[in-house]
Amino acid sequence: MLSKTNLSVPALHVSSNTYFHTMRPKAQGITPETTMSGTNLHKETWDLWQDNNYVFGKETLWARIRTDLNCKQQNLTTAICRDWMYTLGLQPNMYIFKYDRRKGTIEFRFESASDRAFFKLSLG
Repeated sequence: MLSKTNLSVPALHVSSNTYFHTMRPKAQGITPETTMSGTNLHKETWDLWQDNNYVFGKETLWARIRTDLNCKQQNLTTAICRDWMYTLGLQPNMYIFKYDRRKGTIEFRFESASDRAFFKLSLG
């Protein structure tokens, strides 16, 4: 089971069509160079949290973020998405998200049902 201590949120490139944005323990010594092949921890978390998911279309999410953050940038980035989640009151260790290029969706998964409920309430 994963603990909430020593967690950070890097981007993890999994394949040409999917990106995971997830947490990883710093104590594991996983660097950005090794995350390409070391996806077991990320997949385990993704699978564990599958019941607490929320899916956005990329354009729908980007329109929402631009409005909420008054953002002038042209592209949705991982950093902007994390900043938006932080403004909603969600800490990085409470969620992970994945962008699927083929479907054009971004799926958020939350550690608990209460975190997902808080997210949904924050959307209004």
